[in-house]
Amino acid sequence: MRSLPASVWIWSVVTVVLGSSCSPDEETVLRLDVENASRQANGLRVSLALTPPRQFEAQLVGRYQRLSLPLGDIRTQTVELGLEVLEGSTLLGTSKQAFTLGAGFSPPVRIRIDERGQPSLWGPEGTLDAGDDTAPLDSGASDANRNDDGAMEPDALQPDVVRPSALIWSMSGSRPVIDGHAEEVWINALARGYDFPHLIVEDGVAAPTAAPRARWAGLRDSLGLYLFVQVEDDSLVVDGSKGPSVPDDAKEPWEDDSIEIFLDGDRMPATGLLDNVNDGILQIRFGENFVRSPDADRVSRVVPVPGYQVAWQVASNGYSFEAFFPAQQLGVDPKPGRAILIDLHVNDDDAGDLEFKSRWKTSWASKVNQTFNNKELWGQATFVAEALQPRIEIPRMSPPTIDGNAQDWPASRWPLTHLHQPASERAGPLSPDDLHATLAVGGDEAALYFVVEVTDDVASIQDFHPWFDDVVEIVMSPEDPTANAAPTPATRLFFRANASNAAQPPYHNTDVDLARVAFAWQVVSPTRRRLEVALPWSLWPQSPSQSVFGIDVVVWDDDEGDGIAKHRAGWMSKGDVPAVGPFPRRLLGSAKLALPK
Repeated sequence: MRSLPASVWIWSVVTVVLGSSCSPDEETVLRLDVENASRQANGLRVSLALTPPRQFEAQLVGRYQRLSLPLGDIRTQTVELGLEVLEGSTLLGTSKQAFTLGAGFSPPVRIRIDERGQPSLWGPEGTLDAGDDTAPLDSGASDANRNDDGAMEPDALQPDVVRPSALIWSMSGSRPVIDGHAEEVWINALARGYDFPHLIVEDGVAAPTAAPRARWAGLRDSLGLYLFVQVEDDSLVVDGSKGPSVPDDAKEPWEDDSIEIFLDGDRMPATGLLDNVNDGILQIRFGENFVRSPDADRVSRVVPVPGYQVAWQVASNGYSFEAFFPAQQLGVDPKPGRAILIDLHVNDDDAGDLEFKSRWKTSWASKVNQTFNNKELWGQATFVAEALQPRIEIPRMSPPTIDGNAQDWPASRWPLTHLHQPASERAGPLSPDDLHATLAVGGDEAALYFVVEVTDDVASIQDFHPWFDDVVEIVMSPEDPTANAAPTPATRLFFRANASNAAQPPYHNTDVDLARVAFAWQVVSPTRRRLEVALPWSLWPQSPSQSVFGIDVVVWDDDEGDGIAKHRAGWMSKGDVPAVGPFPRRLLGSAKLALPK
């Protein structure tokens, strides 16, 4: 099969393959392996001009998933494939193309959904396979699922399996010491971590009066995968045998208080038993540094795995667990965009008996105790490029005069360091001469104050939608963006100066009283402008002045004057910001106003 250029794999791709079984009585199925780069796209509508017409709608859950569309008993014909990308009921982008459905095999069609939700076709036009059952659709290891270096691309291997999904954030700063202590990087990660919602109790076992509560988070860097599990447990019991030499009549590791981690790095087929090569079942008894490795000679044998690091710490109400798994043992390079299958269990033994009368477990993904031999029950975790931002303390200050000159501001500034430009222009880093911005933020009991200074070699105010011009966007969420509660949509305010330098009213996509927003622009030089803003806390029903809130500032840059702001500089976010729709909560920084001195 012809491989695509490496650059194609960097961005989102939808692989469309038609295939049917050998039996003429079984219907043809359209399978779509979806990778969604758009942060606002959450729905996909697929239509084919068959007789009768076929239409299929699906939610876009996570970045990678497989969708299936039964087509019935089709005949060889030319049809039009239509795609519509949606944000709720809003249409973000469309694409249509005619294809011949025939019995011959041809390279699959690939469709990219870009950051703005626009689908576009990659690869040659041609026929889609509608009758050749030799195409390796379900092997999970075909060339279509590998990139140019032979590594597996993320792939929802069972089309009808809806998996829980998680994000593995990139490491910011130095890597943590694997000692079981929750360093600051883990505190930030656990705030956006994942609970264990499923209580698994075997038949004949009474439900616990106080089941353990647990939460996990993951981080990545070029070296491998880092995991942290925080467990609340009222009784720690470890009475099984220790060490790699486990007698046949000893308790199994999972029969004590322990952590089980299920990992599959190379994404082999999700059917049948585990392959015992890299489908790691890691059974780690509390207080021990032994895990079950693939070369164990019996299921209960626990042996060290080279390179793995695990550590525990006991707390007054439970314990914490920390681990590091090198990339080589994972079977996948943990680059952003790659994914692994994963599940985590917390086993709880309250009485220390050899019966199941006082043992149960909580899990993240699976709902039944068959995870050890059925990967359909596992969840999926995707490595992402974003790093969790540390909490920002906004300094207190006296109310400035909102006139654009910033003379009553402290001299210190934060740079907007996250520069973004489209892939078609990425010959190298975006030059600060083209776009450079600094920011200062302060506050008091009445308002939050901003001053943003932008250096831009080309000024463009064309009166398009404001986010398509040279504008400054301020984003505020009244809630902590790291909290798991359903958030109130963030307020997005776009500030644009017209050619005469008179301040234009900001455009916004949430209900705020713009008359209460004070702002002013000032021209510093032909290539420099300064914006000063005061946002009253009372704009929000529940004032965030005494709590943690979400914040970001994004500078949009349109150098071509065509109404498309191709370049962006972000403070917290890394540029992958949708022009319209809700601002992704995970891109916001966490901030809090400093306490009065």
